[in-house]
Amino acid sequence: MRKEVSAPRLVAGHVHYGVHRYLEAPTRYFTLLRHPLRQYISRFYFLKFGYPNSYESMSLTDFCLSDDPWSRPNDQVRFISGEDPAQDPKAILEKAQDHLLNKIDAFGLTERYDASILLFRRRLGWSRPPFYIISLSNKERPTLEELSSEELEAVKERNQLDMELYHFAKRHFKDALDAEFSNLSDKLQTFRRRNQVAQWIAPSLLSLYRSGRSVLQQIS
Repeated sequence: MRKEVSAPRLVAGHVHYGVHRYLEAPTRYFTLLRHPLRQYISRFYFLKFGYPNSYESMSLTDFCLSDDPWSRPNDQVRFISGEDPAQDPKAILEKAQDHLLNKIDAFGLTERYDASILLFRRRLGWSRPPFYIISLSNKERPTLEELSSEELEAVKERNQLDMELYHFAKRHFKDALDAEFSNLSDKLQTFRRRNQVAQWIAPSLLSLYRSGRSVLQQIS
């Protein structure tokens, strides 16, 4: 039986702007943008290593030029605007930019993750000190510097709108940090010191929690 949830506390994941239309509760958005080239390359190598039967023999350039559904470009413009950028690229890009500034309560950059977390806490009113655990990292994926010029150009050409949105976001992210923090470097230092402690303690607690939850589910 499907369980209806009228007022969830958090909807997380790859969620398009517009999900608030399906929720009864007041909704606030926050999001992280990633460098578009790194994001696209990460997706390709996730598929290549995760689904070798389908993607092992495919090159990154071939992936960019293919009609594979996973190769679709400009996903960050797509998700933040809530619309398909292929319909009207300029208008949808402008809508994504407007959403970042006027519809989304806070946005950050994965390349400035710690500062983004502090901005989220300030803008969203988190009372508890946040922390995070690094759990996923594909060390076999090449860096941008390791790509051939052909591969790099193919990915750039494929994701021009996302690149424009990312550079727009970088400028306004800096403005947001300047507006919210007069002593950002001190706060980052304190946060990183506390988060380092979390790297030692939290994995064990998380493992214990998951084991306990699994046992309870089996009992019930």
